[in-house]
Amino acid sequence: MKRVEWDDDRPVAWRPHADDASPVRCRPDKRFGRPAIAGISTTAIVEHIDGGETENEVAEQFDLALENVRWAVAYETSRVAAHAA
Repeated sequence: MKRVEWDDDRPVAWRPHADDASPVRCRPDKRFGRPAIAGISTTAIVEHIDGGETENEVAEQFDLALENVRWAVAYETSRVAAHAA
């Protein structure tokens, strides 16, 4: 329950990562509830990195702080690792 964000008595977002500092959110009304940062899917961010763009280029392209790009990469890396185990 600590990772759920509320608007009055209605849940509006969930933080999938246990770290309170994580900007990754799942919002049912945005991106079909997929994990995102500032409305940008974490998978889309990682796909750009995997495609050869630097973290700085991705941050600039999506108008994100470099730290947020790194959070997206860390989130997706941990998610993939958990499913591979």
